[in-house]
Amino acid sequence: MNTQLALMILATLVVVVLVVSELLPMLVGGNRAINDYNFTRAKRNEKHRGMY
Repeated sequence: MNTQLALMILATLVVVVLVVSELLPMLVGGNRAINDYNFTRAKRNEKHRGMY
């Protein structure tokens, strides 16, 4: 295996790892944030409903 090919593969792996590490928290944390937002909004609506 020549060095250039090895370096290219290594660079590609690094890029893939970086992209995945950027996207994973967004996918996991993003869903959690959306769920939290919906939950708090539902709670707030309940509170208003109780007042009337």
